[in-house]
Amino acid sequence: MVLLWGSLATLLWRERCQARGLDVSAREFATVGLLGMPLVVVASAAALAITS
Repeated sequence: MVLLWGSLATLLWRERCQARGLDVSAREFATVGLLGMPLVVVASAAALAITS
């Protein structure tokens, strides 16, 4: 899956997880990202609306 290899930060994160014995599949990574993204976008928009 291409999503897992999208950025250097993701590659470093996955390498650190593997070094600690955690195996995160591409499917699990994508699922968490797709579920978490709307929450982060809404929280960021709210923070910008409050501070501007």
